[in-house]
Amino acid sequence: MNNTKKKIAILVERKINHLLTHVDDILLNNAFKKMGHDSEIIFWDDNTVDYSQYDGAIIRSCWDYDKRLTEFLDRMREISKQTTLFNSYEIISVNVDKRYLLDLQKKGVPIVPTIIVNNLEDIKLLDNWSQVIVKPTVSASGRDTSLHSIDNKQDIIDSCRAIVEKGKIAMIQQYQKSVEQYGERSSVIIAGEITFTMKKIPKSGGFLVHTHHGGKYIPVDITLQEQKFINLLLNKLEQIPLYMRVDYLKGENDNIHLLELEQIEPNLYLSKNKKGLMLLTKEMIKRI
Repeated sequence: MNNTKKKIAILVERKINHLLTHVDDILLNNAFKKMGHDSEIIFWDDNTVDYSQYDGAIIRSCWDYDKRLTEFLDRMREISKQTTLFNSYEIISVNVDKRYLLDLQKKGVPIVPTIIVNNLEDIKLLDNWSQVIVKPTVSASGRDTSLHSIDNKQDIIDSCRAIVEKGKIAMIQQYQKSVEQYGERSSVIIAGEITFTMKKIPKSGGFLVHTHHGGKYIPVDITLQEQKFINLLLNKLEQIPLYMRVDYLKGENDNIHLLELEQIEPNLYLSKNKKGLMLLTKEMIKRI
């Protein structure tokens, strides 16, 4: 490991009250400092910062990026010109749009059945689907996401239209009922190594797993089936990023399908993921 003292920027969403800083960002900041490095939490949209004075910058709780996508990408591009950005601009500029799922499917990664809505007048749904999720291809935290019965096609069209009218592209995914019991599983991968897995289930009668929608998070041990799925995914990626989170569900055939591959600002559950915190800090220092 390079023992030279480094200076690191931890990029976060702007907060009115400093006390609202995400606990994981504080843990990461302290971890770098305990290693003997200079580390600072910085608002990603603060354009007064000179990033040439930093050895590296890492995107963390920038959870408003989807509302300000052009501004965010422009800012990340500028930061990447001044210092080493994690994950790289090349990775995040693709990962912001969930149409990357179809590219991974072409490479042999099983995904939750997904349709991109290119024409509101010609939405073709499969007959064996009973419920679908409608959401934008660029979104975060369950924003503009809705659940529909396949019998209510007009509701589906209306939800897609509402997304399109906001200047976004709509997508439709087959609802996986397994989310209610098996849950949505989120595995944290640091430098290609699985460090932690979280089971996330919606509240009774709900479908969104986020805690602010009433969802419940439960740390679990990863199964052999899940490990094999993640290894398949890793083998299909052109580049393994410093960090990412793999979100997946089980389909009706009990096989695992990729829901999302989060490579921009995923929650890495660092307050519960000591292995991930240690590996993340060590690997970032090694790469700058």
